[in-house]
Amino acid sequence: MKRLSYDLASVCRKRFSPEMDFVLGKVSQSQLAALLQEATASFSYRNDLDGTNENNENRVSLYACLYNVEDIQDGAYHYDSTTHSLRQIQPGDHRLLLQYGMSLDIMNFQQVPICIHVVGERDHSKTQLGYRGYRIQQMEAGMLVQKLLLASSALGMNGHPLLGFDVNMCDELYKMDGPQRKTSLIQIPIGHYLNRPWLKGSLHS
Repeated sequence: MKRLSYDLASVCRKRFSPEMDFVLGKVSQSQLAALLQEATASFSYRNDLDGTNENNENRVSLYACLYNVEDIQDGAYHYDSTTHSLRQIQPGDHRLLLQYGMSLDIMNFQQVPICIHVVGERDHSKTQLGYRGYRIQQMEAGMLVQKLLLASSALGMNGHPLLGFDVNMCDELYKMDGPQRKTSLIQIPIGHYLNRPWLKGSLHS
């Protein structure tokens, strides 16, 4: 896959968080591949935690529930950014489970083809950095979410970051009960949407 090329100002203007505006549409395999690769490829940044290692997968990574994506079986997956590949964890349509896991019914998951979870370690750098380790993890999760939202907008879709969801249910869905003690940090449904009947004006003269 080649990196996406887009006008940042135009993409930002199209960016918003659909709620009941999601509408189920076919997502191609190339669109999904571009979304995942662009988000992770543009995430790399200089910091004092990696040293000479630029691989951030150990701190925050992407998992996803997919439905109606071209040539990909419905199911829960882990995205490996180093090999640009999906590893299936649990097959099936998990949209109803995700709907039950919402604390508020602000959207219809039956209209959502991609639901991404940013995942990190439960005790991220707690021993070395204390509470600062948690803040770093949350910052990096937010940065990755922003990259996902920009990439989805560039591909003609949009996403809605959510914190009000059943974390334990999602962790069970992705079978995160191993020794790495990973957990879901934030949930981002992504898909096609209907334009809202907005009246828009410009701040420019």
